[in-house]
Amino acid sequence: MKPRTLVGRMAAVQTMVTLLVLGVAVAATAAVVTGLLHRREDRGLHEIAGRIAGLLDGQEVATFGRPWIENEIEELRPSSMRVEIREHAGQLVTETGPALDLSGSETGCRSRGGVRMCAIGAGPFLVVVGASEADDLATRDSFVLAMVIVALLGGLIVTFSSHVVARRALAPLSLLAARVEAIDPGTGQRIGLHSGVVEVDSLASRFDQLVARFEEALARERRLTAHASHELRTPLTIARAEVEGLATAPDRGAANLRALAALDRLAELVEALLWFARAQVRLDDASMEIVNVADVVRTQITERERAQPSQVAQCELPDEALVRGDERLLSRVIANLLDNAAKHGDGGTVAVRAELCGGAVRVAVVNRTREGELTERAFEPFFRGPCTSGLPGFGLGLPFARAVARAHGGELSIGSPRIEHTELVLSLPAVAWSDSLDAS
Repeated sequence: MKPRTLVGRMAAVQTMVTLLVLGVAVAATAAVVTGLLHRREDRGLHEIAGRIAGLLDGQEVATFGRPWIENEIEELRPSSMRVEIREHAGQLVTETGPALDLSGSETGCRSRGGVRMCAIGAGPFLVVVGASEADDLATRDSFVLAMVIVALLGGLIVTFSSHVVARRALAPLSLLAARVEAIDPGTGQRIGLHSGVVEVDSLASRFDQLVARFEEALARERRLTAHASHELRTPLTIARAEVEGLATAPDRGAANLRALAALDRLAELVEALLWFARAQVRLDDASMEIVNVADVVRTQITERERAQPSQVAQCELPDEALVRGDERLLSRVIANLLDNAAKHGDGGTVAVRAELCGGAVRVAVVNRTREGELTERAFEPFFRGPCTSGLPGFGLGLPFARAVARAHGGELSIGSPRIEHTELVLSLPAVAWSDSLDAS
C-alpha cells in the first residue's frame, strides 16, 4: 500500500534512493576490486612471460632444446603458476606447473574457468602463463560480503530514521497549513510566516498576496452591491410614488411620464449591470472569434455621427486590426469610450486613433475635457466625478470597458497626460493574419 502522507512518501523515496545508491556503490566497488586484482596478477604474469620470452630469443622450432628450457622455467616461475610454450599453430612444445586449463592462442590477458592467464609472442613461439584466481576471488567475495552487510545496516538505519527526518524537514509546511486554516478572510489576517526556508516563505508570501487580492475583490463586490442597491432603490421609489399618486394626481399624464422615466432609468441600470456582470466572466473559446477592431470602431463612429453629426473630427484607422474576442463586448466598449468622451468633454470634437504596435492593437480616444485630469478612480464602479451632476449614466462605463479589455488579455488605461485633454487607450493582443486563416 502506497504511503498516503507526504512524510511517508518522502521517507519511502529517501529509503529507496539510499538503498539504490548503496547497491550501486557495492556493485561498483566489486568491479573496481576485481579490476585491481586482475591488474596485480597481470603484472606478475607478464613479468614471468617476458623473462621466458627472452630465453626463447633466437630459438627455432627445429633446434628447440626442451630439457634446458624447462629447467630455466622452473627456476623463474612461482609454484602456483603454470607455463606453456606453444607454436603459433597451437601445437604444445612444453609445459610445466600445476594442471590448469590455458587453452587458447590469443595474445593478451584474460580469465577463463577461474584461471587468469597472459600470452605473449616470442618469435615462432607463444608463451602462456597462468595462475588460479581462487585466492583473489575469495578475497574479493569476502570484501563484497562485508560491504553488503554494511549497506544493509545503513539501509535499516535510513529506513527507521527517514520518517523522523522527513517530519522535521516538513515542519515548516505543517506550520504553514495550520496558519492557513486559522485565517478568517475579510479580517485582515495574514500568515506572516518566516521559517527560514525560502520555498515555504515564498509560498506564504504568495498566499498573503492572494488573500489581499481576495479581500480587495470582496471589498469591491460589497461596494458594488451597496451602490447598485442605492441606484436601484431610487428609481423604484420614484416609480412607486408616481404610480401610487396616479389616482389623485391632477395631471395624470405628467405623473405617468415621470413613472415611465423612472422605470426606463431602472431598465438602463439593470442592462448596465448585466453587461458589467458579463464582462466579469472569463471568455471561453466558444465565444471567441476573429474581430477586426478597425471595423468595430468605424461602425460605432458611424452610429455616433448619425446621432450627433460632426462629433468625431479625427479618425486614423488601419485597414485591419485583428484580435480574438467577443465582437458584441468589444462594440460595447468602443461605444462606451465614445460616449464617455462626448459626455465629459467640453462639447468639442473627439479624436480616435488606432494602430498596430508591438503585437497589440491600440485604440486611443482623445477629447478636450472640462473636468480636470482623469484619475484611476474613474474605473471604480459607480464612481462619478464632481462635474457629472445632471449627466446621464451610472458610472459603469469605464469599469465595464476595463473589465472587457482584461478579459481579452488586454488593458484600458489613461494615456499620456496632456493639457486640457483626456486620452483613454484600449490595448488588445493582436492576431496575425495567418492565425486568422487558421481560426477560420
